[in-house]
Amino acid sequence: MKIYVIGSSKNLFLKNDNIRERFIVDRPHTGDNIDSLNPWYCELTGLYHLWKNTTDDIIGLEHYRRYFLGDKKLLSENEINGALKNNDIILRRFIYKPHKQRDGFQWLEESNIMKPFIEFLYQVNEPEFAMHTLHLLKTSPEFAQCNMFIGKRQIIDDYCSYLFSLFDKADFEYFKQYNRIYGYFGEFMFFSWLTWNNVKYTWRKTVTFYADDFSKIGEVTPGED
Repeated sequence: MKIYVIGSSKNLFLKNDNIRERFIVDRPHTGDNIDSLNPWYCELTGLYHLWKNTTDDIIGLEHYRRYFLGDKKLLSENEINGALKNNDIILRRFIYKPHKQRDGFQWLEESNIMKPFIEFLYQVNEPEFAMHTLHLLKTSPEFAQCNMFIGKRQIIDDYCSYLFSLFDKADFEYFKQYNRIYGYFGEFMFFSWLTWNNVKYTWRKTVTFYADDFSKIGEVTPGED
């Protein structure tokens, strides 16, 4: 089991445990990597490296200040294995309405990425996936936020193969004007791809720490009802 905790050399991190490893985005990495694309790919830089350079059966991504929450502490290896007995992947849950967004469309509009996202879906020319994604953004009350997950290797291999093939189809010169843009695209396509492929998922609570003071806890997202 391997979980990359993504952040920069300027960030504070919790102490690593036996299943978590820091992935520092502003340091060079060995093996197959897309380090130079981090300004646009964000945590997907870590996802790519995790996909290409590890062999663990269960893999995941967390953020330097956002983690999956277990029984009063970070989600443990035993808890992860238990959650994945009847599911393929663990996700961070974001519900639009409590945060005042009605749906994914409103979120995209308020984030000023609606236009580039529609352009991206047009460029990659995957109409069935595009229609599923747009329908989900309009009708679902929730999505899997922050590109965070812990899941089975085969599911992530299949997802990464599809996701990065879409990025290869798009006109990077057009999208490079938008900072962090491919990270945002991945965030809104992740849950869409999972539901499109009928992947069994479970929501688990996540905890957010204040970036400058890890003694203070911010948002705790909901898990399964």
